[in-house]
Amino acid sequence: MKKVHKKLLAFCISVSLCVAVLSGCGAENTATDAEVQTTEEEQKVTKTDAIYIEPVANISDDFIRGMDASAVLVNENSGVKYYNYDGEEQDVFQTLAEAGVNYIRLRVWNDPYDENGNEINYGMSGENFLPSVLKLLEAGSRAVREIAEANKRDIQIVVHYTNIEDNGQIDGLVSNLEKSGLDYDILGLSYYPFWDGNNDNMQKVAKMIQEKYGKKVVIAETSYCYTSEDGDGCGNSLVGTDDLVDGYGATVQSQATMIRDICAAANEAGVLGVFYWEGTWIPVGEDTADNSPIWEKYGSGWASSFASDYDPEDAGLYYGGCSWDNQAMFDFDGYPLESLKVFQYLKTGSDAPLAIDYIPEIAVSFSIGDKVELPEMIDVVYNNRAENKQVADGTLTIGVRMKCNPKSWGTVDDFTLYKISD
Repeated sequence: MKKVHKKLLAFCISVSLCVAVLSGCGAENTATDAEVQTTEEEQKVTKTDAIYIEPVANISDDFIRGMDASAVLVNENSGVKYYNYDGEEQDVFQTLAEAGVNYIRLRVWNDPYDENGNEINYGMSGENFLPSVLKLLEAGSRAVREIAEANKRDIQIVVHYTNIEDNGQIDGLVSNLEKSGLDYDILGLSYYPFWDGNNDNMQKVAKMIQEKYGKKVVIAETSYCYTSEDGDGCGNSLVGTDDLVDGYGATVQSQATMIRDICAAANEAGVLGVFYWEGTWIPVGEDTADNSPIWEKYGSGWASSFASDYDPEDAGLYYGGCSWDNQAMFDFDGYPLESLKVFQYLKTGSDAPLAIDYIPEIAVSFSIGDKVELPEMIDVVYNNRAENKQVADGTLTIGVRMKCNPKSWGTVDDFTLYKISD
């Protein structure tokens, strides 16, 4: 995660430990009355739920449906509790497994292990001179192979980059690894659709890496917001208003649809899978309280005051609480969102009654003194995007044009709008 002043990578001792492990996530889900047959031949929508998910064609059970849950320990130390869909307090990893998550990514800021660097486009461990960075990567790779051999484990090594909207930069970085002969297995990419281009570009980069360099690819980080609210008053990296991706609102349904669409595009491009970034990182303490002591003591904020030692112009100035609470897959109180179930439904899909997901922004232009009236019709976006239609210019996906109350809002006088009727 990057690109705003809240950059968690500043936390990392740059050769970060990021372990992709099965943490109870391979357990079989409990069968329900609504469960029906799912076969390779029939990719049908098979489950009725609160969210609509279109099944992803030809997605395998081995596709990585991952979650970065690195914040869990510091959050729980800070007093956060996590719950299941029945409203009962439950181990968060069990809840993730029950929702279909099959891999966990954990970043630990000491004792490097299997991810050799985290978003290292511009350097690692204080080094930005290429030969020095390559030496660090070589040392990290060598250590992983030695540990794997000693423990008789098959450990895959990932090198992780970001800013994939710059195809040339990614090509150059991977080319440097190729020329150096670095020993690694997988190229990890951060892909945030509100920062890093679109799915087509992500596919282009992933295919280039596979075809040109013969390396496997995983989406190491992605996310999207479910609300524009801020859970702790500290501000969020994605506000969820004017920075949204076209076609997706700041809703639970849109969050699920976005992740489904990213997984579908990744699967089509031969990517191993997708890790959702920090879906468990929720606020600590009351949103009206001064939570600085908790953030400082346990590190449950995005950075602490100690960050000024290594990042004085960014983390050293803007350290504080959670910058990701509106992109988590648990609400501010620790209850799982329906969107978390997207991982469970990637293969089978999930049906839901047709409903409006969100209403795109409505703009009315007027001059001072003009009579302002509501538009007679507005555009809406359905939870089932297949029911949406394209407007004439093809720039907006809409569900239907809904009839509005024809009464006027009133007149504008000295920039004040007097609302008469809904």
